[in-house]
Amino acid sequence: MKKFIILLFLSFSTIQVYAFENLVYTLRGFPGDLTQGTIAIQDLKKHASQINILSSQAYSIDDKGIVVGTLNTQMVQIAKNAHIKQMPLVANTQFDPEIVHTFLHDKAAQDRAIKSLLMLCKQNQFEGIQIDFEGMSFLDKDDFTQFYQNISNQFHTNGFKIAIAIVPVLTDSPPETAYLRGRYEKWTGVYDYKKLGESSDFVTLMAYDHHGGITPPGPMAGITWDKAIIEYALKFIPPEKISLGTPWRVGYWYTGRNTESSAHSLGSIEVDLSYEDAMRLLNDNHITTQWNDEDKVHFAIYRNHFLYEYMYLEDVDSFRAKVDLVTKYKLRGVSNWCLGGEDPRIWDLLAKLSNN
Repeated sequence: MKKFIILLFLSFSTIQVYAFENLVYTLRGFPGDLTQGTIAIQDLKKHASQINILSSQAYSIDDKGIVVGTLNTQMVQIAKNAHIKQMPLVANTQFDPEIVHTFLHDKAAQDRAIKSLLMLCKQNQFEGIQIDFEGMSFLDKDDFTQFYQNISNQFHTNGFKIAIAIVPVLTDSPPETAYLRGRYEKWTGVYDYKKLGESSDFVTLMAYDHHGGITPPGPMAGITWDKAIIEYALKFIPPEKISLGTPWRVGYWYTGRNTESSAHSLGSIEVDLSYEDAMRLLNDNHITTQWNDEDKVHFAIYRNHFLYEYMYLEDVDSFRAKVDLVTKYKLRGVSNWCLGGEDPRIWDLLAKLSNN
């Protein structure tokens, strides 16, 4: 079976060739959900020929530059046997803004972390790593960019690849609304798309969580939102370096008690479900989904004991719409969060794409 989809297009008199790259993420230890971990391992075995890069949620860096974490040894061996490239995720500890701020202002800590990560790559024969630093203040933008350029130079000098996962942004300056402005200042405004793109082998746009635990119910990654994210990124990063992040999970909102409130008031609570668990819940309640053609997503809104519940499914149909965007904009491929939570029909779609 072919592992790549070759997309040809003309650019004036030059023919360029792009490969559709399929990257999958795996969770660290599958906390609270051993079933998904088992499914992820089974999926990796069964569909290894359709996976180009395995990026496991493995390591984190603290304020002193100490790298901690482990990999699932079973997954590592499966990937090696199948010749799947491995680029583990490297995150800042707990996405804590103070910890990462301290790290970004300590050159010795940065050098310590880079040395450790290079050693891990050499010892485990990794293709490289993917940096996933989140929860940073927009005031640390220059310091983070400088750190990333430094680690990129050292990785490339040593023959390893480096990529970065970016929380998407749609504007060059802080938005007007309080929520979006706060998100920009505390989460999304730190990323210098142009400079990070120049230093990266590829960039994953984490185009999910459009709606989540602190928003009203809605699609995790509606196609209109995805399109806007891609078009903004293309102003700074060439398409062959962009991998579109796609959610392999289901957003589920239900009404429950808000324990953070002194009055313990009822409120909307969001949790992520695997596709399998979501379908079981819908079937048990005899619920039929509807199709939102604008966002290209199936959804269900229903009452459960006088309380409303909402579900937005990322399934094979929504995934197909995202693949169409990748093709339209001639992007590198997709980065899927995460293995074990997907609609199994997605693999049939990927198989058809691989055989084209």
